Amino acid sequence: MKENQQLKSAPQKMDSNIVAGFDTAGGFELMMRIANAFANSTIVPKEYLANQLVNGEWVKNPSAISNCTIAVNMAQRMGSDPMMVMQNLVIVHGRPSWSAKFLLATVNACGRFSAIRFEWVGTPGENGWGCRAWANEVPSGERLNGPLITIQLAKDEGWYDKKGSKWKTMPEKMLMYRAGAWWCDIYSPELAMGLRTDDEVQDAFDTEQDSSGVYTVTGVAENQISPLDDVLSSIKSAKSIKELKRVSLTDLSPNDQKTARSAWMQRSGDLNKPQQEKVVEAAEENPINWEQSIKECGDKAALDALMLDMPESVQIEFGDLLDEKFDSLR
Repeated sequence: MKENQQLKSAPQKMDSNIVAGFDTAGGFELMMRIANAFANSTIVPKEYLANQLVNGEWVKNPSAISNCTIAVNMAQRMGSDPMMVMQNLVIVHGRPSWSAKFLLATVNACGRFSAIRFEWVGTPGENGWGCRAWANEVPSGERLNGPLITIQLAKDEGWYDKKGSKWKTMPEKMLMYRAGAWWCDIYSPELAMGLRTDDEVQDAFDTEQDSSGVYTVTGVAENQISPLDDVLSSIKSAKSIKELKRVSLTDLSPNDQKTARSAWMQRSGDLNKPQQEKVVEAAEENPINWEQSIKECGDKAALDALMLDMPESVQIEFGDLLDEKFDSLR
């Protein structure tokens, strides 16, 4: 009897053949278990925490498990540690980017190149002062030279004079970081997985960092179009309901999604006015319980279809309920 109890209480052994990933059901389950462990820890950045302290109250973060899953997957593909990826994946204006030191460390540890070194030109303090990154390819021994980055280039590109620019206070470090990042763009883009460094993204936008390390945009350069602006432009230019349905809102933040949905509903009303007038006439004869219809929608496609038949006055009346339903179906 005791032997049977010991067998029942013995922990199940992990199948060594299962590898965390998206290819198999077992691998995906393992990936989610790893992500859940990170999300419920207290030492990962706030984007990955399952519960966040906001204004003195604990608020559930619905994106935590998904963010952790993506970070674990990126770490696998890069041959890195998930915690290291989470600590160095910086979100600036909704765009993921790497810290420059992490990107350089990844290249140095990959084994395909010698350690990245820097070659300096010009006189410190002058516009011609700058450096280029270089490294030797291990198999061939060939020296791989990166682009030359100078103070003059930083000024010409508008990096040097931006508000809060570090180019004025630590130019040597910024020259090395930018030279290293551009070397990686050319010779090992797969290690960066298509992402830029946080310094590069900050030079494209005016940002401020709060006490928790999160960056917010204080002013967007005129030549930069935000994701929301791009979506709103696509909504406005849609010539038919079919074309309007192709506009995706999934890459926007929750607040931007609400703004875009409002524009989407208004545009759908403009494109579908004749049909809406018929619906209104029919509704007067056979009233529709719009509130119940919204609640019964089981997926986003059904809700989109319902909204196409919904008069604009009804959309306004049940705007809060529609927002709640959209959020629950995301």
